[in-house]
Amino acid sequence: ITFFYIIIFGLPKFRNYVWKRVLLISFIGLFLSLAYRRLPFRSDTLNITFLSVGLGDAVYFEFPDGKNMLMDGGGNWNYKYDIGETVISAFLWNKGVYKIDTVVLTHPHFNHYQGLLSVMENFQIKKFIKTGENSDEEEFERLMAIAQRKNIPVSEVSDGDILTFGDVALR
Repeated sequence: ITFFYIIIFGLPKFRNYVWKRVLLISFIGLFLSLAYRRLPFRSDTLNITFLSVGLGDAVYFEFPDGKNMLMDGGGNWNYKYDIGETVISAFLWNKGVYKIDTVVLTHPHFNHYQGLLSVMENFQIKKFIKTGENSDEEEFERLMAIAQRKNIPVSEVSDGDILTFGDVALR
């Protein structure tokens, strides 16, 4: 914010030799601060973020090995409001995330997968995991069609299976 205001107030004084240098340094500082925010940082901790997505759940995992996972996508009975676009995708884009290693659907109820429809369209997904349960709902079939169209491998898990992400194991 400081660099921005220096630039705004300094532009009218651009002809002054000192202000040319101040403005150049401010532009470089502004650019570097924006670029720094987009750098992928690895952490040695597991970060879990619970998103407020209406009736269901959406949980975003950042694993110590640099991989990430989204579990469920929430939902809302108001079809005019796309929770996946306005909440989940916006959250991920703000974090600088453009690909998701694993998307997990815990069960095929509308309030758990509605938001995944937009997420599956907006991001590069490496793997989609679901339980053996299926649904005849049109939206669920659309979700599976998106996975097929984008060549996202779909696998199933059942009770007792363990998913590992580096040193983290999820049951």
